[in-house]
Amino acid sequence: MRKIVQGALVCGLGLGAWFGMTATTTAHAASYSATRSQSVKLVWRKSMGQKTYTATTGARYSKHLGTKYGNNATTKSVVWVTDAHEKLYRPAKGTSAIYYHVKSSDGKLQGWIWRGYLTATQEHTTTTKGQYSAARSNSVKLVWRKSMKQHAYTATTGARYSKHLGTKYGNNADTADVTWLTDAHEKLYRKAKGNSAIYYHVKSSDGKLQGWIWRGYLKAQTSDSTQDATTNTSSTTTDLKKNQSATSFTVQKSTNNDVLGQQDNAFTQLVTAQLVKDGFKVSQDLAGAYQGLAQIDDWDGALTTTAFADNFDPYDQVTGKLKAKDINFLYSSTAGRVGSSHDKLTANMDPWFPEDIQRLLGTKVDPDTGNVKTLVKDLALYLEQTLNKDKMKNFYLNAAVGYPASMGYTTYNTDTDLSVEFQLLYTKVADGKH
Repeated sequence: MRKIVQGALVCGLGLGAWFGMTATTTAHAASYSATRSQSVKLVWRKSMGQKTYTATTGARYSKHLGTKYGNNATTKSVVWVTDAHEKLYRPAKGTSAIYYHVKSSDGKLQGWIWRGYLTATQEHTTTTKGQYSAARSNSVKLVWRKSMKQHAYTATTGARYSKHLGTKYGNNADTADVTWLTDAHEKLYRKAKGNSAIYYHVKSSDGKLQGWIWRGYLKAQTSDSTQDATTNTSSTTTDLKKNQSATSFTVQKSTNNDVLGQQDNAFTQLVTAQLVKDGFKVSQDLAGAYQGLAQIDDWDGALTTTAFADNFDPYDQVTGKLKAKDINFLYSSTAGRVGSSHDKLTANMDPWFPEDIQRLLGTKVDPDTGNVKTLVKDLALYLEQTLNKDKMKNFYLNAAVGYPASMGYTTYNTDTDLSVEFQLLYTKVADGKH
């Protein structure tokens, strides 16, 4: 799956001067600034693993920087323990920064500190040495592992692991500004779920960090480090633009991950545009809820009411008035079936192949040429039947089309089967204010 909501990368230079850390407020006295609070916009806020830090520079704030609790120089001997983090965007500068929510080890102090001011303590060794989990390692089986060409990516969600997922090296949110270069990939079969996923082996451009990251968490850099890949992507993108419309769409056969991502995004955007044209509305709150699931390490892509209930982000800046119980969903399943929030049993998410597409949508696609003809419009009309039946107008769509279609959670042993895959979220709750 290509992630839907991707924020700007953190700009590491000059952030120390952002909010004027020169006040002499003590650790126990708080000062409120409406100007400072209104100068930033929340991108996301979520829980994180427990890590220990100290801080001797900068300051500690409330969650939206409105209240300054004190300068870190006055609490430099305090050991801070993390439990959450947030990304703040400053419109005036056009840059973003990530803050960690911390509590003192005795529980008496708390607040948000920019992560650039935090220094890991001796106890905080998990980022470099890693956290080993025998259960996680034993939950997967290696299908294949082989070298690949060099491509440049960044990652802001998910985590980085050893080659069989046994050791977790760290969360990608902590290395959001790192450029990762690929040199290998592996396919792992997840025993409990009966599906597979592709992980890329990456190294930081300075060579200091490395590990395996699920490819769905990786976002391609605008300039690929390999000339061959750049040429291939450029020519294929031209073909994509030439063949994309609601009534005519030609699917490309490609092994280039960037091209596949562009193709899936183009297909999703066209189906979404058709739904909007027919009177339905894209829900940013549903997009936020979907992103909440996407942040979960090793999420297998299954849409279930339990998944939303257990992992729902309640922050109104992300999901507005929406609650987990308000979310309905529909997705493609095995042999032309669908999974739905109305079902008591969870169906496997799978693509629809040509015979399924023709039977359900009435579209006769051509697997040899990749011409799926009116698939965009026909899929939109199919989804509209459910939206109209349940009398709901607000939706969010994620879809893929390819040889075969795959949103990243499940991969197959063939590259010859043309297919389509989709997940539709919908609700009667209108978007809240953001």
